[in-house]
Amino acid sequence: MDIHNYKARLERTIKRLGKSTISEDNQKILLRFKDQCLCDNISYGKVDAYLFYLIKFTNMLQKAIEQATKEDIMKVIQSLIKLIIVRKQRFLLELQ
Repeated sequence: MDIHNYKARLERTIKRLGKSTISEDNQKILLRFKDQCLCDNISYGKVDAYLFYLIKFTNMLQKAIEQATKEDIMKVIQSLIKLIIVRKQRFLLELQ
């Protein structure tokens, strides 16, 4: 029973991907990943979360996934870590 309607959420995420500025080739890669996850019996909720974050990651990468180097991926990860640190600091300041 899917009380949270994860299947519908995943469908909405897929629609957002189709409307995004991500290249068609990158979209196809993300959709193949989604299909493989579902074939591996990963839940709709997890697949939706994976796809949601991969869309954000791909937007930050700003290049074809297949052409991304280890350094490109490390830059995106560093940006994400900095973003998390800033948000955590803001949150802690709000608690004071």
